[in-house]
Amino acid sequence: MLKSLQQIYQRVGLLQNEWNALNGSVFAGTYHMVFEHNPHIMDETLMQYSYCVPLNPSALAWICIALLLAACVESALLLLFSLLATG
Repeated sequence: MLKSLQQIYQRVGLLQNEWNALNGSVFAGTYHMVFEHNPHIMDETLMQYSYCVPLNPSALAWICIALLLAACVESALLLLFSLLATG
């Protein structure tokens, strides 16, 4: 039992070190991921990684809002440029 508690404690320490390294600046986190990552934790992460992105209703709403906003901005710019070109 003592050995498994020690393993859990060590595991928590490793994960905490990774967490701290990744929660710095973007550049420091990127450098850590490329050059200083823990290979064991990286292998576990890659084995569990999925390219599927689950979308909840809130995320879908934001996507719709972003697409609508992009369409409005594009239309407004096209109108502005067409008015400037003719005038």
